[in-house]
Order: sequence, then C-alpha cells, then structure tokens
Amino acid sequence: MKSKQLAVVSWDSKLPFPKFPVWLYVLIVAFVSILCYGNSYYGAFVFDDSEAVVNNHDVNLETPVVKIFSHDFWGTRLTNQASHKSYRPLTILSFRFNVWLNNGHLCPKSLHLTNIVLHAIVSCQLLHVYNLLFNGDSPKTSFLAALMFAVHPVHVEVVSGIVGRADLLSACLSLFVFIIYHRTATAKQINTLTNIIATVFCCILSAMAMLCKEQGLMIMTFCGVFEVIVINKITFQNITKNIKTSKIIRLLKKESLERLFILIAGFCIILYGRWTIMGSPPVFQQIDNPASFLTTPFERFVNYSYIYFINIWIMICPVWLCFDWSMGCIPLIRFNTFPKDPRLFIVFGFWTILVLIFYKILFSKNYDKKQLQMGFLLGLLSFLPASNLMFTVGFVIAERVLYLPSAGFIIIIVLGIRRLCLNYFVQRVS
Repeated sequence: MKSKQLAVVSWDSKLPFPKFPVWLYVLIVAFVSILCYGNSYYGAFVFDDSEAVVNNHDVNLETPVVKIFSHDFWGTRLTNQASHKSYRPLTILSFRFNVWLNNGHLCPKSLHLTNIVLHAIVSCQLLHVYNLLFNGDSPKTSFLAALMFAVHPVHVEVVSGIVGRADLLSACLSLFVFIIYHRTATAKQINTLTNIIATVFCCILSAMAMLCKEQGLMIMTFCGVFEVIVINKITFQNITKNIKTSKIIRLLKKESLERLFILIAGFCIILYGRWTIMGSPPVFQQIDNPASFLTTPFERFVNYSYIYFINIWIMICPVWLCFDWSMGCIPLIRFNTFPKDPRLFIVFGFWTILVLIFYKILFSKNYDKKQLQMGFLLGLLSFLPASNLMFTVGFVIAERVLYLPSAGFIIIIVLGIRRLCLNYFVQRVS
C-alpha cells in the first residue's frame, strides 16, 4: 500500500529537473518552441505554398471574401471535378489577414512569423491540457510533455511550410474546445442551461476548427470518450457487463447525457453540412495514393498497415522526414512479393504490438490507466481522417497530419518515462 501511494503521489518529483511556477513553464515552452523554429522566419515559399498561397487568387485582397466560401483550399471551385474538396475558408482568411497587414503584399516573413507564433501558442495550450489530463498534480510531467511537443522534428513541415497554417489553427481551436469542455464537465455544480450553452459553444468551436482543417471535427469525439471514461469512470468491463441488460445508459450522469447528446447531434449536423458543401467525393490519381487503387482488400490492408507503421516510426525516430512521400517513395507490397518482402514481418509485428497495447489499455489495473487511454485515443481519433478508413485521402504520408496526433503519442512516451523514473527510484530505495 505504501509503495502504491508513493507511486501515485511522488512520481512527478522524481523527474530530474527543478519545479518552477506555472508561468515560468509557459515562458520556457514558448521560448524553446520559437527558438527551434525561428529560423523558418527567413524562409521563402516552398512546395505546396506555391499553389495554396502564391497562385491562389483567394489570398489576394481584390478577390471578394464571399468567393472563399465556394472554393477549396487551393482556390478551385468546389463544384469543379478537379477540386480536392479540402474546404478550409478560415485558413484562407488568415492568409488574407497577413496580406492585409502588409498593405496588400504577399510577404513570406509575415506568414512564417504567424506560423511560429501559432506553434508556440499550441505548445503552451498543451502544457495546460496535459496538466488537466494528468489530474492537475503533475506540473513537471506536463512541462516535459509540452516541451517534447514543442521541439519534435516531425512538426517541421507544419511550422516551416505556410500551408501548415491549416493544421496549426485547427489544433489551436481543438485544444480550446477540450479546455472549455473539461471545465464544464468537471464543474462541481452546473445548471442545465449553462451546461447546454457551454457544450453548444464547444460544438461551434469544433466547426471552426474543421473549417481550418478537416481533422478539427474529431476533437468532439475525444471530448465524448473523455466524458465516458474519465468523468463517468466507465470501463470496458462495465460495458460488457451491462450491454446484455441494456443498462449502459444508467451508468451515465444526467449532465453527461445532456453533453453527449449535444456532442453527437452537433457532430452529425456539422458532418452533414460539410458533406453537403463538398457535393461529391474528391477524385484522386493513382500517383497520389497508390495503395487505395489496389484491387484486393487484403493488399490494401497490408499496405495501409505498413503506412500506419511508418507514421508511428517517424514520431518515434524522425530520421526519415520528407516533404513529399508520393512518387513511389513507399513501394507497394503486392501478392507476388509476399513470400520475400521483409516488410511483411514489420506489418505482423506492428499489429501484434498494437493488439498487446490495446489489451493493456483495456485491462490494465495501473493507476495511470486512464491517462494512457486518453493519450492513445487523442492520437488515434485525430489521425482517423488521414487513415483511409473513413474516406480515401490524396496522399501516402503527410507529416503535417501528425501535428495533433503527436500530442497523444507524447502522453504515452511521458508515461513510459514516468515508469522508468519510478522503477529507478524504487530500486534505489530498496
């Protein structure tokens, strides 16, 4: 019992750096994030910036603002068959704001500076979000996690490329949604009207995050699972025990039911509106996403699995970073290569480890179980729109879509560091 209490209460103090006031943690995280990416301030327009910003007439102040809402991210009409259907008008408006600040001129330094500042803001937001997810009693661990996010090399494309503005804005608004939702859900006393208004406001902010980039809508699903797992303390065992007797809904508090109903209704309404605006699914070429053009489901499954592994690997060991993963960067795994392609062992190992982690998350009795679940779900849910499972995407791998998922991945890494620190301390004591 004593060792368990020691593990629960004292682990934060075992991290090998001093404890500072929260405001100093914020300053350090902001400073380090700017220090890491400040050099991009001097960068020019690169790669996709040419089409999305330089050659996009919607960024020009002479183009009527109303036209932005009928065009995709690249300035093409949504009704055009060539449109990629990426609807991000709020991101385009932010580009126009930069142009307005520079007296109508397209200045790369202004655009880069905004990205750098946004990354610093998101990193500081995560300092607070991590503290909330770690129950407010782990400031040093929250600081370590936010610092890891601020300096992670996988964010180079997002921060240094102007088009990464979409991911930065979407993440910023998404984190605001969770902070507000957490405050509402954890309030000791809240009346029905306040509960409804706060949750509706979260839905509105989620819609705005989606209008920056499509992944922004997924924060609503994360809030939903947070409500179920953390606020109502419902476990997998609770669900399996009550599913046959249809008593699952009784496990939820009245205020939780109100919030979940609004979240589900809001998610469906926003998703329907987004689909209506899109009109029809985008049409991609085989060169954009070769795996999606494979004819057999098994081949697609194997290739998608390998792509998922690469996404995780570049977050663990970011030495393969690339601004464009198309043009055959990742050769397809085909039936005729199955016996001799070593990547098959990687796919098998990937799913084996993933199943073991999933089992650990569901059935672990450790005190950090819920934190591990939240980290896993934040990474999974925010990556889902880029996974080819919901719909086909127009890329093989895009490091910018890992911006918010990496925030969940870092939670898992920090929990591992915590366990190492605890084990080291316990061994020294014993």
